[in-house]
Amino acid sequence: MALAFGTFLRALNAVGTVAEATKYFRGSGAPPDQSPSTTEPVEPLETRLASVLVAALREAFDRDRERFDLERDFHDAEVARKESVLRLEWIRQTGTGAVTHARNLALLSVSVWVASVAAAGWLAPLALPAKVTLGLGWVGLSAAIAAAFVAHQQLSVWLAHGAPSSSPASTTSGAAAAHDLPSFPAQKALPWLFLAGFVTTALSLVLAL
Repeated sequence: MALAFGTFLRALNAVGTVAEATKYFRGSGAPPDQSPSTTEPVEPLETRLASVLVAALREAFDRDRERFDLERDFHDAEVARKESVLRLEWIRQTGTGAVTHARNLALLSVSVWVASVAAAGWLAPLALPAKVTLGLGWVGLSAAIAAAFVAHQQLSVWLAHGAPSSSPASTTSGAAAAHDLPSFPAQKALPWLFLAGFVTTALSLVLAL
């Protein structure tokens, strides 16, 4: 708009200069007894100058509007690209965190199982209720370990192939849609299996005391 306003000022200045020059030459070059009818051709000249001015202003405004539209489209495309990159990076980090969580729960399950085996050997012989409870705890820990391996494999495959092609419905990293995030049955069941196995194993050791 600043360019259009500057163009308008320059065009207005040019029209004023031409008008002053026209009045000067008309007043100095005409004889004293010249009739008013001899000044009539000046009106078409001023009309043509006004038409040229209007055309120049219209062209300047159109050019500025086209440039503004191009800049706006470029800005919108750049913002959309950055938001898409941020969203994919957030999804990747979320998937990586889920993989790490599954790995940690698998290590904890193995650690609890090893510790329970050592404790059971130290507390042997165990009563029947303690043996049954310990067996159920080992079943829960074994299921947690198996679920951790399955979830780890599924999340790894999702990160390698699924994450880059996630739906672009969300626009920012903090507003990603729920279906953009990894969600597998083994991943959901893993913490509950670990908790059940850990609690049952600990209860069996308490009963053995």
